[in-house]
Amino acid sequence: NIDSKLQTFIYNLFKKEKKKGTIIVMKTSGEIVAMVNYPSYNNNLFVKGISQKEWEKLIKNNFNPFLNKAIAGIYPPGSVVKPAIGLIAIASGKINPYKKIFCPGYIEIGGRKFRDWKIDGHGDVNIFKAIKRSVDVYYYKISLILGIDYISKNLKRMGFGKKTGIDLPNERKGIIPNKKWKKTRYKQSWFIGETLNASIGQGYMIVTPLQVAVNTALLASGKKPTPLIVKKIGKQIIKPKISDILTPQEKKLLPLIQKGMWQVCNSIGGTATKYIHIPYFQIAGKTGTAQVHSIPQDVKKRKREDELAYWKRSHAWLTTYGPYKNPQFVVTVMIEHGGHGGSSAGGIVSKIYKKLVELQYIKIKG
Repeated sequence: NIDSKLQTFIYNLFKKEKKKGTIIVMKTSGEIVAMVNYPSYNNNLFVKGISQKEWEKLIKNNFNPFLNKAIAGIYPPGSVVKPAIGLIAIASGKINPYKKIFCPGYIEIGGRKFRDWKIDGHGDVNIFKAIKRSVDVYYYKISLILGIDYISKNLKRMGFGKKTGIDLPNERKGIIPNKKWKKTRYKQSWFIGETLNASIGQGYMIVTPLQVAVNTALLASGKKPTPLIVKKIGKQIIKPKISDILTPQEKKLLPLIQKGMWQVCNSIGGTATKYIHIPYFQIAGKTGTAQVHSIPQDVKKRKREDELAYWKRSHAWLTTYGPYKNPQFVVTVMIEHGGHGGSSAGGIVSKIYKKLVELQYIKIKG
């Protein structure tokens, strides 16, 4: 299923932008047309025997060119899990999607402030604004109602923390934590503050970029695909397995989550709106800025991502599907230490959708 033209195009985008990470372009039905990791390496170096100099250069590269980041890189997902958690919440019957929850900029638990990314808060927030503006406090508050075990169980059902089943070796599972996992791993009890961290894709939670892509396909189409690289073996056509895993209530409420994801990329104030420029159609998606180091409680004003040392910058996520009204493709971008998902990946995503039109994967009427 891999398209060499698209693969080369994306590789050159990484090279030109001087960014590191991975990009997955997948049909909503599961066929992967591009999977690019950067930096990478030239396989031809191994044909006649690699030199010691070249070998040392590769194995000492801090950006790990030997790692297939898409399936074996594990990262905190940050806010890209919020649409899935939002669906879990409103389908539980415990959270009214239209009811507004107040966000003053933080929530205090046990003498500690869990802060929103927007220091002065977002005011009254419903599920649409929570996704569009990526409101942390909204998710903190609904997670206290749902509990970590309920969230964990349903995130796993939706594709996180388990292998996707892709036809490639060395895929990793990641971690979707719960009380039992922590007790087994650390012999410690679970703390409420850890539930809050998990609700925004932080803390112990780590996933692969491919899991994010598969979950995005689920949110786009209502069905969870098993991703496939191989298209045909001999004369046998290999088709992806499609799983119908959503509950009737989740199916009924899914359009509300899709609307929120549309607002992320198209509505004024959406976290990706000003970075998405696609002339042919609209897309939907979710940004993520996943912290890799904690911010001390006594720090009142956070530094901008570009003010931090490279290795302390957050990972930047932008996962999308399009066209919005007829979802055909998922484009998931993860930039290592890229900072804000929208600004770091929005331009790249826009160029990839334009390329999909140019290559006639997505046909434009008229």
